Amino acid sequence: MPTLRSPGPGAAGRDIRVRGAAFAARRVKVCSDTFSAGGEGTPPESHPGTRIGSGHRAPASRQSDLRPLAVRTAAWRDGVMRRSDRRRHVARRLVAAVVPAVLAAVAVSRSPAALTAAVAGATRTTTVSLYWIRAGASLGVSHRVIPATAAIGAATLRSLLAGPNRAERAAGLSSAVPSSSRLLHLSITAGVASADFDSRFASGGGSLSVIGRVDQVVYTLTQFPTVHAVLFLVNGKVARTFTGEGLVLDRPLGRAAARSLLPAIFVERPAVGDTLHSPFRLSGLANTFEAVFQVTVVDATGHTLVSRVVHASAGSGTWGTFSLPVAFHGARPGMARIVVFERSAKDGRPIHVVRIPVRIAP
Repeated sequence: MPTLRSPGPGAAGRDIRVRGAAFAARRVKVCSDTFSAGGEGTPPESHPGTRIGSGHRAPASRQSDLRPLAVRTAAWRDGVMRRSDRRRHVARRLVAAVVPAVLAAVAVSRSPAALTAAVAGATRTTTVSLYWIRAGASLGVSHRVIPATAAIGAATLRSLLAGPNRAERAAGLSSAVPSSSRLLHLSITAGVASADFDSRFASGGGSLSVIGRVDQVVYTLTQFPTVHAVLFLVNGKVARTFTGEGLVLDRPLGRAAARSLLPAIFVERPAVGDTLHSPFRLSGLANTFEAVFQVTVVDATGHTLVSRVVHASAGSGTWGTFSLPVAFHGARPGMARIVVFERSAKDGRPIHVVRIPVRIAP
Protein backbone atom coordinates (compact mmCIF):
# COMPACT_ATOMS: atom_id res chain seq x y z
CA MET A 1 0.00 0.00 0.00
CA PRO A 2 1.58 3.30 -0.98
CA THR A 3 2.46 5.88 1.66
CA LEU A 4 0.04 8.82 1.60
CA ARG A 5 1.32 12.31 2.21
CA SER A 6 -0.45 15.67 2.23
CA PRO A 7 -0.12 17.33 -1.18
CA GLY A 8 2.37 20.13 -1.33
CA PRO A 9 2.70 22.95 -3.82
CA GLY A 10 3.91 22.42 -7.40
CA ALA A 11 4.79 19.17 -9.10
CA ALA A 12 5.15 17.19 -5.86
CA GLY A 13 1.55 17.94 -4.88
CA ARG A 14 0.24 17.09 -8.37
CA ASP A 15 2.23 13.84 -8.37
CA ILE A 16 0.72 12.69 -5.06
CA ARG A 17 -2.77 13.60 -6.22
CA VAL A 18 -2.33 11.53 -9.41
CA ARG A 19 -0.86 8.55 -7.51
CA GLY A 20 -3.59 8.76 -4.85
CA ALA A 21 -6.35 8.85 -7.45
CA ALA A 22 -4.77 6.01 -9.45
CA PHE A 23 -4.44 3.91 -6.30
CA ALA A 24 -8.13 4.46 -5.45
CA ALA A 25 -9.13 3.55 -9.02
CA ARG A 26 -7.16 0.28 -8.93
CA ARG A 27 -8.84 -0.81 -5.71
CA VAL A 28 -12.30 -0.03 -7.01
CA LYS A 29 -11.54 -1.95 -10.28
CA VAL A 30 -10.56 -5.06 -8.32
CA CYS A 31 -13.76 -4.88 -6.31
CA SER A 32 -15.78 -4.42 -9.52
CA ASP A 33 -14.08 -7.44 -11.13
CA THR A 34 -14.90 -9.54 -8.09
CA PHE A 35 -18.61 -8.70 -8.27
CA SER A 36 -18.62 -9.22 -12.07
CA ALA A 37 -17.40 -12.79 -11.54
CA GLY A 38 -20.28 -13.57 -9.21
CA GLY A 39 -18.91 -11.91 -6.06
CA GLU A 40 -17.76 -15.23 -4.64
CA GLY A 41 -14.00 -15.27 -5.09
CA THR A 42 -11.92 -18.04 -6.60
CA PRO A 43 -10.78 -21.40 -5.27
CA PRO A 44 -7.07 -21.51 -4.43
CA GLU A 45 -6.34 -23.61 -7.52
CA SER A 46 -8.82 -22.28 -10.08
CA HIS A 47 -8.32 -22.85 -13.81
CA PRO A 48 -9.92 -21.34 -16.87
CA GLY A 49 -13.56 -22.35 -16.94
CA THR A 50 -13.76 -23.45 -13.28
CA ARG A 51 -17.35 -23.36 -11.97
CA ILE A 52 -17.85 -20.44 -9.56
CA GLY A 53 -20.90 -19.95 -7.38
CA SER A 54 -24.15 -21.35 -8.61
CA GLY A 55 -23.13 -22.43 -12.09
CA HIS A 56 -21.45 -19.20 -13.33
CA ARG A 57 -18.16 -19.39 -15.12
CA ALA A 58 -15.60 -16.60 -15.05
CA PRO A 59 -13.85 -15.85 -18.33
CA ALA A 60 -10.35 -17.28 -18.50
CA SER A 61 -8.90 -13.77 -18.82
CA ARG A 62 -10.27 -12.90 -15.36
CA GLN A 63 -8.96 -15.91 -13.51
CA SER A 64 -5.54 -14.32 -13.01
CA ASP A 65 -7.21 -11.09 -11.73
CA LEU A 66 -9.31 -13.00 -9.22
CA ARG A 67 -6.64 -15.43 -8.03
CA PRO A 68 -4.83 -12.97 -5.65
CA LEU A 69 -8.14 -12.07 -3.97
CA ALA A 70 -9.05 -15.63 -2.98
CA VAL A 71 -9.58 -16.15 0.74
CA ARG A 72 -7.14 -18.97 1.41
CA THR A 73 -8.88 -20.06 4.60
CA ALA A 74 -12.40 -20.17 3.11
CA ALA A 75 -14.16 -23.55 2.97
CA TRP A 76 -14.43 -24.90 -0.56
CA ARG A 77 -16.36 -27.96 -1.63
CA ASP A 78 -15.99 -29.28 -5.15
CA GLY A 79 -14.69 -25.92 -6.29
CA VAL A 80 -17.73 -24.04 -4.86
CA MET A 81 -17.59 -21.64 -1.89
CA ARG A 82 -20.30 -22.07 0.76
CA ARG A 83 -23.03 -19.33 0.85
CA SER A 84 -22.07 -18.01 4.33
CA ASP A 85 -18.39 -17.88 3.38
CA ARG A 86 -19.27 -16.13 0.13
CA ARG A 87 -20.96 -13.32 2.06
CA ARG A 88 -17.99 -12.87 4.39
CA HIS A 89 -15.61 -12.97 1.45
CA VAL A 90 -17.51 -10.23 -0.41
CA ALA A 91 -17.62 -8.05 2.74
CA ARG A 92 -13.85 -8.36 3.20
CA ARG A 93 -13.20 -7.46 -0.42
CA LEU A 94 -15.51 -4.44 -0.21
CA VAL A 95 -13.79 -3.09 2.92
CA ALA A 96 -10.35 -3.69 1.38
CA ALA A 97 -11.34 -1.67 -1.69
CA VAL A 98 -13.34 1.19 -0.14
CA VAL A 99 -11.26 2.10 2.93
CA PRO A 100 -7.98 2.77 1.08
CA ALA A 101 -9.90 4.71 -1.57
CA VAL A 102 -11.47 6.93 1.08
CA LEU A 103 -8.11 7.48 2.77
CA ALA A 104 -6.55 8.39 -0.55
CA ALA A 105 -9.33 10.86 -1.31
CA VAL A 106 -8.95 12.48 2.12
CA ALA A 107 -5.19 12.77 1.71
CA VAL A 108 -5.56 14.26 -1.75
CA SER A 109 -8.19 16.79 -0.66
CA ARG A 110 -6.31 18.00 2.45
CA SER A 111 -3.80 20.78 1.98
CA PRO A 112 -1.07 21.47 4.60
CA ALA A 113 -2.94 24.64 5.57
CA ALA A 114 -6.14 22.70 6.14
CA LEU A 115 -4.33 20.11 8.25
CA THR A 116 -2.71 22.85 10.35
CA ALA A 117 -6.05 24.56 10.85
CA ALA A 118 -7.68 21.28 11.88
CA VAL A 119 -5.00 20.61 14.51
CA ALA A 120 -5.10 24.20 15.79
CA GLY A 121 -8.87 24.09 16.01
CA ALA A 122 -8.70 21.16 18.40
CA THR A 123 -6.47 23.07 20.83
CA ARG A 124 -7.70 26.67 20.52
CA THR A 125 -7.49 28.85 23.63
CA THR A 126 -8.20 32.46 24.47
CA THR A 127 -6.97 34.90 27.11
CA VAL A 128 -9.54 36.65 29.30
CA SER A 129 -9.38 39.15 32.15
CA LEU A 130 -10.60 38.26 35.64
CA TYR A 131 -11.26 41.03 38.15
CA TRP A 132 -10.44 40.52 41.84
CA ILE A 133 -10.12 42.41 45.10
CA ARG A 134 -6.57 43.69 45.59
CA ALA A 135 -5.27 43.90 49.16
CA GLY A 136 -8.85 43.62 50.41
CA ALA A 137 -9.81 47.14 49.32
CA SER A 138 -9.73 47.81 45.56
CA LEU A 139 -10.10 46.10 42.20
CA GLY A 140 -7.22 44.28 40.56
CA VAL A 141 -6.97 42.19 37.42
CA SER A 142 -5.29 39.03 36.18
CA HIS A 143 -5.28 37.23 32.84
CA ARG A 144 -6.27 33.60 32.37
CA VAL A 145 -5.94 31.29 29.38
CA ILE A 146 -9.07 29.19 28.94
CA PRO A 147 -10.37 26.92 26.16
CA ALA A 148 -11.97 28.88 23.34
CA THR A 149 -15.74 28.53 23.23
CA ALA A 150 -18.74 30.27 21.71
CA ALA A 151 -20.09 30.78 25.25
CA ILE A 152 -17.02 32.77 26.30
CA GLY A 153 -18.93 34.99 28.75
CA ALA A 154 -20.25 32.07 30.79
CA ALA A 155 -16.88 30.29 30.71
CA THR A 156 -15.09 33.43 31.94
CA LEU A 157 -17.63 34.04 34.70
CA ARG A 158 -17.31 30.45 35.92
CA SER A 159 -13.53 30.91 36.09
CA LEU A 160 -14.13 33.96 38.29
CA LEU A 161 -16.52 32.05 40.55
CA ALA A 162 -13.89 29.34 41.02
CA GLY A 163 -11.68 31.91 42.77
CA PRO A 164 -8.06 33.03 42.35
CA ASN A 165 -5.30 30.50 41.73
CA ARG A 166 -2.12 30.18 43.79
CA ALA A 167 -0.16 32.78 41.80
CA GLU A 168 -2.99 35.27 41.99
CA ARG A 169 -3.36 34.80 45.74
CA ALA A 170 0.39 35.23 46.17
CA ALA A 171 0.10 38.58 44.37
CA GLY A 172 -2.47 39.78 46.92
CA LEU A 173 -5.62 39.10 44.89
CA SER A 174 -8.73 37.65 46.49
CA SER A 175 -12.43 37.34 45.70
CA ALA A 176 -15.51 38.79 47.39
CA VAL A 177 -17.67 36.13 45.74
CA PRO A 178 -18.81 33.52 48.30
CA SER A 179 -17.19 30.15 47.69
CA SER A 180 -19.32 27.51 45.94
CA SER A 181 -21.42 30.18 44.20
CA ARG A 182 -22.86 28.92 40.91
CA LEU A 183 -23.88 30.56 37.65
CA LEU A 184 -27.25 29.14 36.61
CA HIS A 185 -27.66 30.94 33.30
CA LEU A 186 -26.20 33.77 31.26
CA SER A 187 -27.85 35.48 28.31
CA ILE A 188 -26.91 38.62 26.38
CA THR A 189 -29.52 40.80 24.70
CA ALA A 190 -29.00 44.30 23.28
CA GLY A 191 -25.76 44.78 25.19
CA VAL A 192 -27.17 43.66 28.56
CA ALA A 193 -25.89 40.44 30.14
CA SER A 194 -28.49 38.82 32.40
CA ALA A 195 -26.50 36.78 34.93
CA ASP A 196 -28.57 34.35 37.00
CA PHE A 197 -26.82 33.07 40.15
CA ASP A 198 -27.85 30.66 42.88
CA SER A 199 -28.74 31.91 46.36
CA ARG A 200 -25.19 31.28 47.59
CA PHE A 201 -23.94 34.25 45.52
CA ALA A 202 -26.30 36.59 47.41
CA SER A 203 -25.47 35.29 50.88
CA GLY A 204 -23.50 36.87 53.72
CA GLY A 205 -20.80 39.51 53.80
CA GLY A 206 -20.72 43.18 54.72
CA SER A 207 -21.16 46.15 52.43
CA LEU A 208 -17.58 45.94 51.09
CA SER A 209 -18.04 42.26 50.22
CA VAL A 210 -21.37 42.87 48.50
CA ILE A 211 -20.10 45.80 46.44
CA GLY A 212 -16.92 43.88 45.66
CA ARG A 213 -18.63 40.80 44.21
CA VAL A 214 -20.98 42.94 42.12
CA ASP A 215 -18.08 45.01 40.73
CA GLN A 216 -16.07 41.86 40.00
CA VAL A 217 -18.88 40.47 37.87
CA VAL A 218 -19.60 43.79 36.12
CA TYR A 219 -15.98 44.36 35.09
CA THR A 220 -15.41 40.72 34.12
CA LEU A 221 -18.43 40.64 31.78
CA THR A 222 -18.07 44.13 30.32
CA GLN A 223 -14.61 43.35 28.97
CA PHE A 224 -16.46 41.82 26.01
CA PRO A 225 -17.61 44.26 23.30
CA THR A 226 -21.12 42.79 23.23
CA VAL A 227 -21.74 43.57 26.91
CA HIS A 228 -22.24 47.11 28.22
CA ALA A 229 -24.14 46.40 31.44
CA VAL A 230 -25.10 43.50 33.72
CA LEU A 231 -28.50 42.62 35.19
CA PHE A 232 -28.27 40.45 38.31
CA LEU A 233 -30.72 37.64 38.97
CA VAL A 234 -30.90 35.13 41.82
CA ASN A 235 -32.67 31.83 41.16
CA GLY A 236 -34.34 33.28 38.09
CA LYS A 237 -35.64 36.50 39.70
CA VAL A 238 -34.19 40.01 39.38
CA ALA A 239 -32.22 40.80 42.56
CA ARG A 240 -33.91 44.13 43.28
CA THR A 241 -32.51 44.28 46.81
CA PHE A 242 -29.26 42.41 47.07
CA THR A 243 -28.42 40.61 50.37
CA GLY A 244 -29.11 42.04 53.80
CA GLU A 245 -27.03 45.11 53.01
CA GLY A 246 -29.87 46.46 50.89
CA LEU A 247 -27.88 47.10 47.72
CA VAL A 248 -30.40 48.05 45.03
CA LEU A 249 -29.87 46.19 41.74
CA ASP A 250 -33.19 46.77 40.00
CA ARG A 251 -31.54 47.86 36.73
CA PRO A 252 -28.50 46.84 34.66
CA LEU A 253 -25.15 48.14 35.96
CA GLY A 254 -22.29 49.29 33.74
CA ARG A 255 -18.73 50.21 34.60
CA ALA A 256 -19.59 53.85 35.19
CA ALA A 257 -21.86 52.76 38.06
CA ALA A 258 -19.27 50.38 39.54
CA ARG A 259 -16.27 52.58 40.34
CA SER A 260 -16.42 52.75 44.12
CA LEU A 261 -13.63 50.17 44.49
CA LEU A 262 -11.36 51.43 41.69
CA PRO A 263 -7.92 52.59 42.83
CA ALA A 264 -6.92 56.11 41.76
CA ILE A 265 -4.68 54.47 39.13
CA PHE A 266 -6.30 51.34 37.74
CA VAL A 267 -3.97 49.39 35.44
CA GLU A 268 -5.80 46.81 33.33
CA ARG A 269 -2.79 45.91 31.17
CA PRO A 270 -0.36 44.45 31.99
CA ALA A 271 -2.04 42.29 34.61
CA VAL A 272 -0.62 40.34 37.51
CA GLY A 273 1.76 37.64 36.29
CA ASP A 274 1.98 38.82 32.68
CA THR A 275 5.22 38.43 30.73
CA LEU A 276 6.70 41.70 29.47
CA HIS A 277 8.42 42.31 26.16
CA SER A 278 9.87 45.72 25.36
CA PRO A 279 7.94 47.79 24.54
CA PHE A 280 4.76 46.77 26.36
CA ARG A 281 1.45 48.64 26.42
CA LEU A 282 0.27 50.23 29.65
CA SER A 283 -3.47 50.97 29.74
CA GLY A 284 -6.27 51.61 32.19
CA LEU A 285 -8.14 54.37 34.06
CA ALA A 286 -6.90 57.13 36.35
CA ASN A 287 -8.34 59.90 38.48
CA THR A 288 -5.33 61.87 39.73
CA PHE A 289 -4.46 65.51 40.28
CA GLU A 290 -4.15 67.22 36.90
CA ALA A 291 -4.40 63.75 35.28
CA VAL A 292 -0.70 63.05 35.94
CA PHE A 293 0.98 60.02 37.51
CA GLN A 294 4.22 58.06 37.18
CA VAL A 295 5.13 54.52 36.17
CA THR A 296 8.35 52.64 36.90
CA VAL A 297 9.50 49.12 36.09
CA VAL A 298 11.84 47.57 38.65
CA ASP A 299 13.65 44.23 38.23
CA ALA A 300 14.23 41.60 40.92
CA THR A 301 17.47 43.27 42.09
CA GLY A 302 15.71 46.62 42.65
CA HIS A 303 17.21 48.22 39.54
CA THR A 304 14.85 50.68 37.83
CA LEU A 305 14.52 49.76 34.17
CA VAL A 306 12.33 52.70 33.20
CA SER A 307 10.59 55.62 34.89
CA ARG A 308 8.30 58.06 33.12
CA VAL A 309 5.38 60.44 33.58
CA VAL A 310 1.96 59.46 32.25
CA HIS A 311 -0.87 61.83 31.30
CA ALA A 312 -4.41 60.48 31.41
CA SER A 313 -7.23 61.91 29.33
CA ALA A 314 -8.85 63.49 32.42
CA GLY A 315 -8.25 63.93 36.14
CA SER A 316 -8.82 66.06 39.24
CA GLY A 317 -12.10 64.38 40.16
CA THR A 318 -12.87 62.97 36.72
CA TRP A 319 -11.92 59.54 35.45
CA GLY A 320 -9.69 59.52 32.39
CA THR A 321 -8.14 56.78 30.27
CA PHE A 322 -4.50 56.12 29.39
CA SER A 323 -2.81 53.85 26.89
CA LEU A 324 0.84 54.14 25.90
CA PRO A 325 3.86 52.03 24.93
CA VAL A 326 6.59 51.67 27.56
CA ALA A 327 10.08 50.58 26.48
CA PHE A 328 12.85 49.35 28.77
CA HIS A 329 16.45 48.30 28.21
CA GLY A 330 19.12 46.20 29.91
CA ALA A 331 16.65 43.92 31.67
CA ARG A 332 17.53 40.40 32.72
CA PRO A 333 14.85 37.72 32.31
CA GLY A 334 13.01 36.98 35.53
CA MET A 335 10.63 38.53 38.02
CA ALA A 336 9.96 42.26 38.05
CA ARG A 337 7.24 44.67 39.09
CA ILE A 338 5.39 47.61 37.61
CA VAL A 339 4.82 50.42 40.09
CA VAL A 340 2.36 53.25 39.40
CA PHE A 341 1.84 56.16 41.77
CA GLU A 342 0.90 59.78 42.06
CA ARG A 343 3.14 62.39 43.67
CA SER A 344 1.47 64.24 46.50
CA ALA A 345 0.79 67.90 45.71
CA LYS A 346 1.58 68.65 49.33
CA ASP A 347 5.05 67.14 49.80
CA GLY A 348 5.85 65.12 46.66
CA ARG A 349 5.77 61.74 48.34
CA PRO A 350 4.29 58.78 46.42
CA ILE A 351 0.58 58.19 47.04
CA HIS A 352 -2.00 55.83 45.53
CA VAL A 353 0.76 53.29 44.94
CA VAL A 354 -0.11 50.10 43.03
CA ARG A 355 2.46 47.31 42.53
CA ILE A 356 1.92 44.69 39.84
CA PRO A 357 4.22 41.63 39.82
CA VAL A 358 5.21 40.62 36.28
CA ARG A 359 7.91 38.64 34.50
CA ILE A 360 10.55 39.88 32.05
CA ALA A 361 10.68 37.74 28.92
CA PRO A 362 13.97 36.01 28.02
